[in-house]
Amino acid sequence: MKRKLKQSLIPARPVFPAAVLEHARAAASKYAKGSRATSTWRAYASDWRIFNEWCAKVTRPALPAETSTVALFIVSQAKQGLLPPR
Repeated sequence: MKRKLKQSLIPARPVFPAAVLEHARAAASKYAKGSRATSTWRAYASDWRIFNEWCAKVTRPALPAETSTVALFIVSQAKQGLLPPR
């Protein structure tokens, strides 16, 4: 039999001021950007643009990307001779 917990035993979700949340978001963004070289971020952006444009061309949603969409994209790139480096 399930017992119900008293509402008072469950801690309330803390509410942070907007400035604190913005500072945390900015710090997380800075750490994320610093985790890769600038050239890597440029390559990610370029790859995403290519995938997104391909999805629009074949009328498939880029997000959330279905497994079949990604597989078809890879095959399309391979047929064009655009294989990933080995």
